[in-house]
Order: sequence, then C-alpha cells, then structure tokens
Amino acid sequence: MKSIEFDRLDGGRLIVNRAFRGALHDGGLLSFEAIMDPGLGLAVKATLSHRTTVRLDLETPGPPRAFYIKRHGPAPIREYFKPLIRLRRPLIGARDEWEALLRFRALGIPTMTPVAFGCEGRRSFVMTEALEGCTRLSTWVDGHGSGANRAARIESARLALALADIARTMHGAGLHHQDFYLNHFLRRDGAHADGERGGAVYVIDLGRVRRYGWPALRWIVKDLAQLEFSADGVGRTDRMRFLKAYLGRPRSASDRLMLRLVHGKARAIARRQRRKAARAGGG
Repeated sequence: MKSIEFDRLDGGRLIVNRAFRGALHDGGLLSFEAIMDPGLGLAVKATLSHRTTVRLDLETPGPPRAFYIKRHGPAPIREYFKPLIRLRRPLIGARDEWEALLRFRALGIPTMTPVAFGCEGRRSFVMTEALEGCTRLSTWVDGHGSGANRAARIESARLALALADIARTMHGAGLHHQDFYLNHFLRRDGAHADGERGGAVYVIDLGRVRRYGWPALRWIVKDLAQLEFSADGVGRTDRMRFLKAYLGRPRSASDRLMLRLVHGKARAIARRQRRKAARAGGG
C-alpha cells in the first residue's frame, strides 16, 4: 500500500490525508466545524443518538469523489461505565477507528482509505473514501450457494484464502476486530481506476478494533466465531481451506480446544440472534 502523508490543520483539531487536501479545500472542508456540520452529507446510518454516518459526494476535477463521515457527539455516561465494569477501556469517539485504520494499512490489510480525522473535546469524526463498485461478502455468498457454477466455486475458494490472510495478519499483530462478520467485508466487483483489481477484499467498520496483550485466545475465538456464524452459506471445503490458511498448516490435535470454543461461541451468537428476532416479532 502507498504510504500516506498527513497535514495537521485548524489549530491541531483536524488531520488530513495530503492526497485529499485539494478536494477538501475545494469543498470548503478544511476545518473541524465544517466537517462536523450536521447539514453536510446524506445520512446513511444512525445506530446511536450520538453517532451518525453520512455519505458525501464532492465535485472535483475529473470524476466526483464519494466519502463517508462517521461523526461522534458526546456519549451518554453509561457508555463509559459499561466497559469499566468489565475492566475494559471505553471505545468512545472516532480516535480508535482512525488509529485502527492506520494500523491495518501499515500491516498491509486491505481496508478503507483514511481521509481526515478531527477531534475537539467530546466531539470527533473519522472520514474515509468510499469503496465504490463493491459488494458485501454476505451478499455475494447468498448469491453463490452450493449450486454455484465452476467459476463461482473457484472464486469462493479464493475468497476463503483472502479472509484467512486478513484474519491471520490481524491476529498476528494482536489486533481483534470484534465485528468480524461477512457483512463487514467488501469484494471489488471489477477493476477500478485506482488500480485495484476486481475481486479484491477489504475489511471495514473498524470502530471496535482493540489491541489485546497475551493471552488473546478469547478475542481470537470471538472474531472467528462471528465469521463462522455469518458464513452459514459457505461449504465445508472452503471452511477447511480457510482454517488451513489461517493456521498456516493442516489442522492438528492441538487446535481442538480453540475450534471447540469457536463452534460453541458461534452457536451462542445464533441463539442470541434467534432471541432478538423473536422479540422483534413479538414472539
């Protein structure tokens, strides 16, 4: 991946990827307050009252460029206390996701391109370039089930190896995604103007990424279980292909504990999802 140079602007409140400074300048977006303006962009996600994600299309010389801005306002006090009760550091604001983006790129893990980060007090944001022309892996798997043609089977095998490479590199660096579901991976549908090949796989939504010290088995299990749960439409052959590539060797007796924990955690996630669905349906 290309190295990135950053500029610090607006009295230190704003950090900008130098490659995008011109586009942000033309859009009048070289200040913290300009990017935090609630009227800027089209809302695409608002899972919490204090966190929203918007899409922004900027007219630039050449093709228009699209970006996503995840804005964080002051979080409720409970968001600080819940993690502390579990002896964990609260994940509040955009800084953790920004730092995770930089770590993943430094490791060569394909992910979003960081464009800008801003922070003032309890408000912050992270801005990334949109990954256009992509399909979520969950959607791709749903459309290429067990009856898929030979080309789809070959592609499914390649995707299993790509996911294994991401997971192995991430865990090898002590990083854990914590939302490692197939819908948080994107597959490039075709060749792109930036030179990325068709079929390239990116991991997204890094807002809950943490770096844990030893022992990390619990967090590895959590990531792999989330992936297993969401890969219900993936065949056994590709699951075994993923595992062998992730381990870097054939499975052995020493892996039994980890695999048993992964399968158990995946079943627990499935039970929790069924309960949520039942409550939502009034059952």
